[in-house]
Amino acid sequence: MRKIILIFITVLFTNGCAHDQSTDHGFKYVDTQENDSAEDASSGDSPVDTPPKDTGGSGVDSDSDSDSDQEDSGSPDTGGDTADDSVVSYEDCSNSLPALPWEEPAYLSKPCNFRLLDQDGSEVELYDFEGDVILIDFSTMWCVVCRTVAGHAQGLHDQYGNFTLLTVLIENADGDPPTVDNLQEWSDAYGITTAPVLAGSNSIIGSDIDQWSVSAWPTFFLVDKDFYLRRFTYWNEDLVAGYVEDLLAE
Repeated sequence: MRKIILIFITVLFTNGCAHDQSTDHGFKYVDTQENDSAEDASSGDSPVDTPPKDTGGSGVDSDSDSDSDQEDSGSPDTGGDTADDSVVSYEDCSNSLPALPWEEPAYLSKPCNFRLLDQDGSEVELYDFEGDVILIDFSTMWCVVCRTVAGHAQGLHDQYGNFTLLTVLIENADGDPPTVDNLQEWSDAYGITTAPVLAGSNSIIGSDIDQWSVSAWPTFFLVDKDFYLRRFTYWNEDLVAGYVEDLLAE
């Protein structure tokens, strides 16, 4: 049923934001129906757009239920594939996922760590929330759909136990990396009080294994209680809540 909903949403939303250097913040609104190929469509940024190409994965076979088949990635190790060498990540961490949002990876991997400032000016790491089901929301302050999602963030964050919703803002309204003041403005505007809002940048977005493959704003990544990266998805409140509930029930 969720696969059908995703297909329906993909057909429903045909307008998006595509990279364009001629605009102030590097994006412009375009009609993705004008694109003649899947490759052109994948450059669009919309609530549900053509997902990024699969870059593969590493780690654990998700088809196996036995502990013997679930090889742990080991303890976090410094000097791994992270943007900041001082940030501790699991060895063999990877943020790679299948190209389609309803598909789970054949092999599960630990996500790579990041350290960012939150709306209080405190340093926050992804690994601080290990043990929770984590929903990571990559958004920009100029994205209309992202603002809609922000109005649901605190309610979704509070709805479940052992669950964390992390909002990572990549750009402010001017297309620049957000400041702590921007994060506070965002939190105040949408009633976000305890859900972390973090100041990201385009340096953590990309196709490398330690980057997050984002082709649409917003894009969400789900991490399970065992700290394995499970899937990405686009915004639909019922669909996202269903994925969270499934992971909490495991």
